[in-house]
Amino acid sequence: MAVVDTLSTELTNLDADPRVLAEPQHWHGRLRVKTATLAVAAADDDASIYRFVRVKSSDSLKSIQIMCDTITGATDYDCGLYTITSGGAAVDADLYGDGLNFEVETPAVPHVLATAPYIEARFGDATTSNINDINNRIWEDLGLASNPGLEYDLCLTANTVGSGAGDLNMTLIYTSGD
Repeated sequence: MAVVDTLSTELTNLDADPRVLAEPQHWHGRLRVKTATLAVAAADDDASIYRFVRVKSSDSLKSIQIMCDTITGATDYDCGLYTITSGGAAVDADLYGDGLNFEVETPAVPHVLATAPYIEARFGDATTSNINDINNRIWEDLGLASNPGLEYDLCLTANTVGSGAGDLNMTLIYTSGD
């Protein structure tokens, strides 16, 4: 074991001579918030898509918070990106969350509260995300070589929509790539 005094890459760059400035989405970026609420009806079918907010490929997503009423049987939702037209195709339907459970708390899903489920999708339940990617822009999350300059809808896809009705709220915290 050893006692260490470790600098982040950003601090190391600030101490360099000449100083290396970080990109805005890493350091001194303006934090922005988008929030939207949608209703899930008891008659909604599996494979339903709930479109919450529009994002740019240059944005850097920091947190995707999902809160909702307890929806009976809502045990498998994905969080990802779709093209922006209504009925638009999935770009990556489970990029930020796979198998999200909006039913009451179970030991397998300890962060889902019994009365009002809350899920942190980007890093809480996302099996495809890595904490080292927190400063990625969306185009980098998608594995693209460069920014395509596109917009996407951030969506939940209901693989197992459930048999109950309820409201879903998504709050996105991000830095803008503009």
